[in-house]
Amino acid sequence: MKTLGIDLGTNSLGWAILDEQTVLKAGVLVFEEGVNREQSDSLETPAAVRRAKRMARRLRFRRHLRRRLILRILIDNNMCPLSVEELKAWTQTGHFPKDNVTFIGTSRESVGVLGRHRQVAQGVKQGDSSDFRVPEPPRQIGYES
Repeated sequence: MKTLGIDLGTNSLGWAILDEQTVLKAGVLVFEEGVNREQSDSLETPAAVRRAKRMARRLRFRRHLRRRLILRILIDNNMCPLSVEELKAWTQTGHFPKDNVTFIGTSRESVGVLGRHRQVAQGVKQGDSSDFRVPEPPRQIGYES
């Protein structure tokens, strides 16, 4: 009676065909490693790179979607000077509604307010100067003669 023996490794597959006491045939199939070690020292697979890029695209899309939904809610409650038609045109074409002067003025003022709300949510105190550091001028290092 013949027996097939298989040894499955991470990068290889070993096999042998055995008769009662003797090895009739044996071999090894070696295949590529799933990680490209020549390009970088990381163990990131090509699938992981694709997945990270796909997740970034989805994250960006969902953020844009949430912004549009918030604008739609604000428009429905008369809290935004845009019209529904302007919002639809903006989302379909990507062109900012430049004709609506009221919206442009409101959006610039509200950016500062929203930025402050975000700082409060993140724990930045009012007047905290840690975010606004003036860079030091570069020092010249050399030998004096």
